[in-house]
Amino acid sequence: MLHVIFQRHGLPPHEVYNLPVRWKRFMYKSMEIQLMKEEEERKKLERKAEQQRVRRRVKGGGR
Repeated sequence: MLHVIFQRHGLPPHEVYNLPVRWKRFMYKSMEIQLMKEEEERKKLERKAEQQRVRRRVKGGGR
């Protein structure tokens, strides 16, 4: 999680560690929620792409 926070927000781990506990909890939970939303969206796009591949195969005679 620290890696993602650093990559996206530029906060080095030592700065995160030095935050008050309540702020760290909020930051971690917020990042967790965002990552879960992104994962859901990725899965949704994968399902849509798979459905399109299946439709093309059925339409194209099973190639």
